[in-house]
Amino acid sequence: MSKPKKVVVTNFCGNIGKSSIALQLLMPRLGVKAENVFSVETINGGIGDDGVDAQTLKAKLFNEMVDAIMLADSAIVDVGASNVEEFFRKMELLEGSHEEFDYFVVPCTSDSHPQRETVKTVKALRALGVPYKKIKVVFNMVENIDDDISQIFPQVVALGKLKDAVVNTDAVIFHSDAFNKLKDMKLTVQGVLADDFDYRANLNAVRGTDQEEHYLQRIALRRLCSSVNKNLDNVYATLDL
Repeated sequence: MSKPKKVVVTNFCGNIGKSSIALQLLMPRLGVKAENVFSVETINGGIGDDGVDAQTLKAKLFNEMVDAIMLADSAIVDVGASNVEEFFRKMELLEGSHEEFDYFVVPCTSDSHPQRETVKTVKALRALGVPYKKIKVVFNMVENIDDDISQIFPQVVALGKLKDAVVNTDAVIFHSDAFNKLKDMKLTVQGVLADDFDYRANLNAVRGTDQEEHYLQRIALRRLCSSVNKNLDNVYATLDL
């Protein structure tokens, strides 16, 4: 396990997988406990919608959150799009508060609007005095393993060339049906893989019953999660948090 870290996941753009990245990628690998996960959101539930008993608060309570983070060994802050501007404003007013965070992870998807908002987010962080080496971009929901990231995300890749953020084109989370299934079932990749019940070996025992479909779903989900977990391991190693 790496030394404790305090990480913010943020972007001005919504619906790009911030909460899934906080839950599925960062929490298990940083070893962050649920009580040290902060969901800064007023419209949606943020990471709480995924089944995490996170501390949900509004950005206007920034000072109280910073106090709690200073006392935590490690922490994740999932900033929803509805609160990003206020969160950044509070960080500006509390000069030097960005130094409480080791990294700012900025996810991005391939559409033009998320790319523009990612650039805006990174520029805002830099304007607050965050060093570029503390800003890490993750390319999320990429469809194909052979996709050319430099061609699909030109605006974001340019941030790395300008030294506004650390942009590694290997930090790619590929699209998987597992993420929506996990969200609906309020499960995690790690939780599915840790379930040692052999649904495949016991499938015959439930054929023709109400349990059959559940067993089939869990078999398929475990297979999906196995692939997703390898992808997330590679992304985490690439981010070098």
